[in-house]
Amino acid sequence: MDGPDLTTELRKNAEATAARILESARLEAEQFRTETERQIQRKRAASLREEEERYRLKARSAIAAERHASMRTVLLARARLVDRVLELATSLLPDACRTETYRSSIAQQLDDSMRFIGDEGAHVLCSLELVPTLREAAKAYASVTVEPDAETQSGFVVVSAGGSVTVDKRLGTQLQRMIPALAIEIHDRVEKL
Repeated sequence: MDGPDLTTELRKNAEATAARILESARLEAEQFRTETERQIQRKRAASLREEEERYRLKARSAIAAERHASMRTVLLARARLVDRVLELATSLLPDACRTETYRSSIAQQLDDSMRFIGDEGAHVLCSLELVPTLREAAKAYASVTVEPDAETQSGFVVVSAGGSVTVDKRLGTQLQRMIPALAIEIHDRVEKL
């Protein structure tokens, strides 16, 4: 080949080689761009999932906190209701001691109390208004005395002669013993409303 043809041929080969290199570089750049975009999309999706999970956890936490606060409010309201019912019941105790139903149960209550005392004798302390009823019930026991006591309201207290045994039959004491069962009953009834 001649010089000009050789130059032309070399130029063509150089241009073809440059075109192939350029095309290869363009393809590599396109692949790099595509891969980079995929990585960006994956990172963006992962970031969005992480962000969604953070928001989801935050929302769950907020919901749990609200449920806790609501439950606390409900439980406090129920506790206040139980307290109010017990306060009302306590306020009714003095009147309950005046009822015929209560007075008719005194002999049996004294009998139950005397089982703990035995034969050593006892003093029965009660409010002034219950003295006649208790004295009548105490006639069944030879060594039982009934004495009015200003501090013993709504019922009576039986104390053994030696002072070693005390049986508290005051309605307030009995109500205190019943508080757990009453609280459950009150809660059950509120649930049924």
